[in-house]
Amino acid sequence: MKLIYLANIRIPTQRAHGYAILKMCEQFASQGQQIELVVPNKKNNIEADPFDYYSLEHNFKITRLPAEDFLGRISFGKRFFFWLDLMLFHLVFRAKRYSDSGDKNIYTRDYFLAWLLPAKKYSVFLELHDLPSSSFILRRAAKKAKKIIVISRGLQDDLIKIGVEKEKIFIAPDAVDLEKFDINISQEEARRRIAAPADKKIIVYTGHLYGWKGADVLADAASHLKEAFIIFVGGVGKEVEDFKDKYKGCSNIRLDSFQKREMMPFYLKSADVLVLPNKKGEKISEKYTSPLKLFEYMASGVPIVASSLPSICEVLDESNSMLVEPNDPEKLAAGIKAILENHALGEKLAQKAFQIVGECTWSKRASGIMGFINK
Repeated sequence: MKLIYLANIRIPTQRAHGYAILKMCEQFASQGQQIELVVPNKKNNIEADPFDYYSLEHNFKITRLPAEDFLGRISFGKRFFFWLDLMLFHLVFRAKRYSDSGDKNIYTRDYFLAWLLPAKKYSVFLELHDLPSSSFILRRAAKKAKKIIVISRGLQDDLIKIGVEKEKIFIAPDAVDLEKFDINISQEEARRRIAAPADKKIIVYTGHLYGWKGADVLADAASHLKEAFIIFVGGVGKEVEDFKDKYKGCSNIRLDSFQKREMMPFYLKSADVLVLPNKKGEKISEKYTSPLKLFEYMASGVPIVASSLPSICEVLDESNSMLVEPNDPEKLAAGIKAILENHALGEKLAQKAFQIVGECTWSKRASGIMGFINK
């Protein structure tokens, strides 16, 4: 199949969605699909080749279309200019007459683009990771889409509530490169690679630091974990500055802002506990998310402490993780202590998680989606 992956993103990017999109293109291509990733030609502060930046095979084509970048140049009206840039990107794509050349199969994560593309010219396959608060455009995009791929049952359930047929939806959680995270390295060597203390219990969180991710819950739990050392890995720009300012008095916290992907396995292997502290209160956290780091945690062979939320419990349960009440630093600290004080329990949970994640590879995700598309 010739498949156009249409994505209104800057590449490469420090955001996880950029990696996930290009990884899926690589995996679709490795399974025999002819893939062309079409993106706007927008600049960012990363000059690297996308294939090298994400350590991907050069097995698909990347096309950069001329595009306006009002969002990147203007500091006000961000939402308006986001939609304006997206609209203009769509018009440039249509002007290239992809449908006239026979390139009619479109895969996208942008529901707005799915709505704009005429159903008579294109077969649109829409992947959703979140749902907008207003369902007006989403309903029409879902109706136009030939098939819809979602990352959680929560997304499927809410799509069905707005009238989308269940048979049209396929659940494909995020995934992991097992060989990149199941590395043969000791905890001691991993700690040397990231300059972590050799004589402390190490707790690691990876990912962004904003809102519903719950990094602040773990940071607030630090006062209950005086004997442990907590390393936060991730964040960019203002979120890093705000986090450092808020927790500058915490002696057992270290923040290593955004790191290259090849360093992540060393951070995970250095840890005694990995933490996924998602917060309740927002649908994206409670029902919709399928965090990349969850599968990376599972592949590392290190025990996980995670928030007990419906989205997280689609993958984790009490047999493969320590689940705790979300938004509660004391209960999070208690869950972490339970693992630190019971090595056998931690080993048991980590082994079970590793067994399960073997079914959560990018290759299997791509295979499942293509099987659904071709059904």
